[in-house]
Amino acid sequence: MTSHRDTTLTLLRALARGSTLPELAEATGLTERTVFRHLARLEREGIQIDRPPSGGTRERGVYRLRDRLLAKALTGTSR
Repeated sequence: MTSHRDTTLTLLRALARGSTLPELAEATGLTERTVFRHLARLEREGIQIDRPPSGGTRERGVYRLRDRLLAKALTGTSR
């Protein structure tokens, strides 16, 4: 069983790389709906997340951390 902390770190690392909702769900082993709840919790805790624009498009957008320093620390890259 994965701990809440492990799930949060996995989600943050996937956000640091930039991931679609299905990729976030696959990385964490959660449903897309549960990933949305985790994203909302992170935002309430002050983590800024760039979300894809919503609207009738079928194309999946990329979710990513807004804080580039945090993203770099989580992934070890300068992206």
